[in-house]
Amino acid sequence: MNSWSYSSYSSALQCLRKYKLCYIDKIVPEGSQSSDLVFGSAIHSAINSCLTGQDGLATFELYWNSYREKDVEYGRFNWEQFSTIGSGFIRKFAKFHAPKYGLEFAEKRLYAEYRGIRLEGTPDFYGKYDGRSSLRDFKTSSRNYESAKSQVALQLYLYAYLYRSNNPTATIDTLGYTVFNKSTGSIQDLTWDFDEKTMYDMLDNLASYVTIGFNNNSIYPKNYNACLDYNRKCQYWALCHEEKA
Repeated sequence: MNSWSYSSYSSALQCLRKYKLCYIDKIVPEGSQSSDLVFGSAIHSAINSCLTGQDGLATFELYWNSYREKDVEYGRFNWEQFSTIGSGFIRKFAKFHAPKYGLEFAEKRLYAEYRGIRLEGTPDFYGKYDGRSSLRDFKTSSRNYESAKSQVALQLYLYAYLYRSNNPTATIDTLGYTVFNKSTGSIQDLTWDFDEKTMYDMLDNLASYVTIGFNNNSIYPKNYNACLDYNRKCQYWALCHEEKA
């Protein structure tokens, strides 16, 4: 029985063929790494350094410099531009944002079950944020997040369920995203109160899809194979069409 994460569930909703290639066949596409993914990993590593009292800027520079001569596919920003943007992010975060955080754990893989479905996920942060117990996720993006949509998104509620399943006496007061906007160089903090009903509504949607639609092959997402319109954005494009040929 497969274990479901936020990423695998999102992939299944987006494109069942991509889900199969990635999570069932476990195929890793050949080719260049995405600069956006590498940059995101560099920012995450640097944030963790900041929150554990280390030099976040040095961590970012060491990580990012290691990719200067590697096979990375760049889009809107080149290596030098990413370097400047990332250094600016870490300086701002260390000075204006990190003091709000009291880290208890970061990047810890958690497992649990809901309605007989195995779940897993890795929260970026749990601890105190602005003096309250909080689960948070760090994002690099080309835009700010919409507050209303973020508050009813599955990802952090899935993490909240996983965390409470593994720590039954734990308190979660708030959830939130910290968004590093590459287009503007700004850092956006979104925080909202944890709502238990919303958490179970989100989990029920996932469970219903897995047990009724996905397993019975009767529910397909509206944008099934939507990558046909923007194939360069899907790492599995070549494999997908080779498989169908």
